[in-house]
Formats: sequence, structure tokens, C-alpha cells
Amino acid sequence: MTNVATSGSSALWAVVPLKSPEAAKSRLRAGLDDRARRRLMFAMARQVLRTLMRTPGIAGVAVVTTSNEVAAWVEQEGATVIRQDRDGGTAEACRSAVAHLSACADGLLMISGDIPLIRTDAVAKLVDPSRHAPLVAIVPDRRRSGTNALLCTPPAVIPPCFGADSFQRHLAAARSRGVELRIVESDALSLDIDDLEDLEELRRRLDADPTLLPVELREALPSKEEVPAQ
Repeated sequence: MTNVATSGSSALWAVVPLKSPEAAKSRLRAGLDDRARRRLMFAMARQVLRTLMRTPGIAGVAVVTTSNEVAAWVEQEGATVIRQDRDGGTAEACRSAVAHLSACADGLLMISGDIPLIRTDAVAKLVDPSRHAPLVAIVPDRRRSGTNALLCTPPAVIPPCFGADSFQRHLAAARSRGVELRIVESDALSLDIDDLEDLEELRRRLDADPTLLPVELREALPSKEEVPAQ
């Protein structure tokens, strides 16, 4: 793990779990070859990391990974690395981040690395209430099934419940503890790219407004001819 300062606990950190390139985006294998999936994974992760690092109110950005390649890439991007010995899924990665960062952070934003439309203003709006505690803020995915971002102040206020039906499980965890709960609806943060249908939705939005993505990320997207129709 890259060193994390432990002085000054009044800080909000962002955490991004990233799998190895070989394991990432497995549900896209039906339509994309390994090279295309790898290119897309790194392009989206770069967009997420750089957006988080530009967002006012975020003191540090950390990536949780088992991959040597991802760890080296993250350090080149200027973010902190939290290493895991094995890939136990997103919830376990976030639990590891809570354990590592609770001493230097009074809040933790756990966010997916595959949100291509992410913007600094959307993240800033999400983290703005982080000065209040205890607090849980949840950004559901566009299907309102998964969780694309989870803000916890303090970091261990609820356990990370990522996985199947995580949105409802995070809601239940927050309500069971009686903490302030906010559901944040966000067009910029609700679209994560898990499957070919998500890619099609991203294409639909880009057809309406090509400026939604920077050129570098647009160029990493597979062409329409490369993606089977859904």
C-alpha cells in the first residue's frame, strides 16, 4: 500500500475498487474481445480517478486492487494503492479500504471505477453533505438495483453491502442504524458499464450529446459495429 498520512482526521477520501484487467468486465465478453475490454476498463478508470482528484472536498483517492499491473498504473496516475492478497469482490475491497483509511479519514466515498459520465460537479454535490455525521448517502445505478457510489461518514457507519441488490441492502443497513440517509439521483453517476445493454445506453446518450465524454474516452469505446445489437 502506498503510504497514507494519518495526521489530521478531518478529511474525506474516495475509494475505487479495481479488478485485474483479465477479470474485469467479464459480462462484456459476449460482445467484446479481451483487448477491447481492457482498453475500455482503463479508460473508464482513468476518467473516474482524474475526476475524483479534481473534485473539491476530496482529500485523497485510493484504489483497492490485487493486480500488480493496476497498482503500478494507479501510482502513475497519482492515486494511493491499497493492495489485497485475493479478489473477494467489491464489498471485501471496500471493507479493506475502511480498515486502512479510518484512521486518516472522517468520511469515505466508495465509488465504481466504470462510470464514464462522471463529472466533478456531480461528485461535489454528493460529497458536500459529508461534513455531517453520522450520514449515509447512496447513488443507485440506473436500474435502482446496484450501488454506484456510497458515502459513509464516519467510514464504518455501515458495512459495505456491494453485490446483488446492494441498493436495497445499503438502505436497510442505514435505516437499521438510524443514521441520516440520503438517496442521490444523478444522471452523471447512475450509468455504470457492466454489460452490452449499458454500452448501448451510453451510445444512445452520446448520440444525443457527444460532448458528454472527453475525446480520450470516446476513442476507447468500441464502435457500434463491434458491439452486437441487444
